Amino acid sequence: MSELKANDRDRLLYVISAKQEMSWKSFKDALDYFYHREEKSSDREENQKTKKLKNLRSQTVRALESLAHCDYDFNKQRLYIAPPALVRIPCMGFPQAILIGSRSPDTISKLSQDCKSVGIHINVEMTEQPSDIMLAPRRVTVRAEAIEELHEIASKSQIPFLENPAAWSLLHFSASVDRYWETLQWQEETELNWDNKTFDPISLKFRSYSVTKQNIHLSQYTNPRTQAKAHYLWHTDRRCEIKNPDWGRYAILWKSDRHILAYDRRRFTLAVPVGAKLPILLERALTLCSGYLPKFVDKIPQIDSKIFGFHIFSAIPPNIAEILAQKLGQTLNEISLKH
Repeated sequence: MSELKANDRDRLLYVISAKQEMSWKSFKDALDYFYHREEKSSDREENQKTKKLKNLRSQTVRALESLAHCDYDFNKQRLYIAPPALVRIPCMGFPQAILIGSRSPDTISKLSQDCKSVGIHINVEMTEQPSDIMLAPRRVTVRAEAIEELHEIASKSQIPFLENPAAWSLLHFSASVDRYWETLQWQEETELNWDNKTFDPISLKFRSYSVTKQNIHLSQYTNPRTQAKAHYLWHTDRRCEIKNPDWGRYAILWKSDRHILAYDRRRFTLAVPVGAKLPILLERALTLCSGYLPKFVDKIPQIDSKIFGFHIFSAIPPNIAEILAQKLGQTLNEISLKH
């Protein structure tokens, strides 16, 4: 894939911002258009390219949600842009705010001008994401010397400034795994006659073999007609359909007393296995600690070798890491994460 220019990485976000909301089909069409402009392949590579593009679509939506640019309604199959806002990140030193929500080239240009009018020492910094997602929007940061300056910039730009870090607000607003479990509505049902896989809390993968189904387990079924996936939590002979498998996986990990989160207290980095992605509000809380998407590493030596693939979140204060773990029924594995 050819290297995109820095400002080209914002193109998809510009399109979604202009539309305000998009159907999943429209989003795919827009992303595919940008992808095919950059990716050149032979006919022999077409199948591999199609699979790569399918993964890229889901990864890009997840990245946009994680960075608080938009929200995806799975039931309606629609993407909704969030209004622009400057949100403070929970960092030491001079106050910093990142730009979330909708964005256009004019947004950044005007924000830069407003920063200079408040003080020549204030700059808008734009840096690329540490991610191979080709259309992951750049991190836009305003660094000031005082909170009052950020309020003044927000007033001039007519972009709300959230002085209380959004990471904290999201963390406290999010549900917890025990409360989630209490909301489940169980029904006595027999096993579905569909192809299915069971979530393995050891490898963190859905498997169709070598997994002993416990009294409490999570199953993924494939509709034979539409090929759509459905997820059910089982408790002995009762089941409950769940729309969010992220919470379902952590419910199983909680009930299995399986602790898979790792934290480096010296480097303020937190590792989350790819096979146990965080519920989106909690993932967003971590992402908004820095404004950066997590880095991917395939292995961490100190963690169970059966787990492959980790996302490393940066600039995570210890108290945020601890509250996150508590929400998920997890105990942090405190190790050194040299990545």
